[in-house]
This record gives sequence, C-alpha cells and structure tokens, in this order.
Amino acid sequence: MKVGGFTLGGGYAMLPMIEREVIDRRGWVERQEVLDIYAMAQSMPGAIAINSAMFIGYRLRGIPGAVAAAIGMITPSFLVILLIAQGFSRVQDNPIVVKLMRGAGAGVVALIFYAAWSVARRSVKKRLDLAIGLLAFVAVAFNLLWAIMVIILAALYGVASWWYAHRLHRDAGSKELGREAKKADD
Repeated sequence: MKVGGFTLGGGYAMLPMIEREVIDRRGWVERQEVLDIYAMAQSMPGAIAINSAMFIGYRLRGIPGAVAAAIGMITPSFLVILLIAQGFSRVQDNPIVVKLMRGAGAGVVALIFYAAWSVARRSVKKRLDLAIGLLAFVAVAFNLLWAIMVIILAALYGVASWWYAHRLHRDAGSKELGREAKKADD
C-alpha cells in the first residue's frame, strides 16, 4: 500500500520505490531476482508494478501473498481516482492545477528514466545485450515491431543463449572427463 499510495505515474515510475522497499528496506528479494521479476511481470498482461508486486507477494507467502500485494497496490490508486473523479472536471482548467499536473508529469518522466537506467545497468552485461536492447527500443519506438513480438524474440534469444551456454559447458565437461579417463588408462 505504501508503494501504491505514494508513487505518481504508475507502472514504471513505481519500480524504483518497489526496489527501495522490497530490497533495501525489507530484504525480501535480491537485486538480480528483481530483474527476473520485472521481466516476467512485463511479459504478462497488466501493469508491471502490480504484476511485480504479485510475483514478490507470491514468492513470500504464496497465493495469499499475491492477493495481498495486488490489493495493496490497487486500493490506494482506486481511492484516489475515486476522489479525484468527483471534482476534477471542475478544476481541470484551473491554471494552478494545470501547472501541478505538468510538474508531476515531468517528475514521472524522471522516475521512468531512472527505472530504465537502473534495470539496464544491472541487466546489460555484454555489448551484445546492449545492442539487443537498443534494437528492441528502436523497433518499438518506431513501430517496426509490436512490443509483444519484441518480448517474444527477446525471450527466444534468452532461451537460445542459455541452451548454447549449457551445451558448451556440457561439452567441455565431457571432454575433460574423457581426458581424465585417458590419463587413468595410461
């Protein structure tokens, strides 16, 4: 509820606060694990912040934890939107409200950039990762591919690279065993 109630901008803007709360303050998950959670949350339908909270809740307390996390993320926003909807149409053209919204929008952009930078800094390990990330960004930003296609292609790349690395490790291990067996025979 703390993250859901005190973060403007939703979704990606909430990710830095989620990290601060569940990694730094509570120690519920590790930094690397959060990247995996974000990847899974992004590939599922729904808002990334709610999906991430549900994954963390599920990891900690199973289905009741996931339900509690979802309710905690949704309830504050629902109540605030309900209150704002009651009177926003009367004040939406007020110059002070317009400036407040513009300022909040700039702050949200900063939070989203921070979230993107934070995730990229920890997940980009090689130049190839950076190249794939930039290509994915260009593909989505310029409507060359649908976002879901980029996610699917990136997931396939991840599986293929894992399989290739696993195969290399397995082949290297069997060659080493073969050499040890040959030495034992000699």
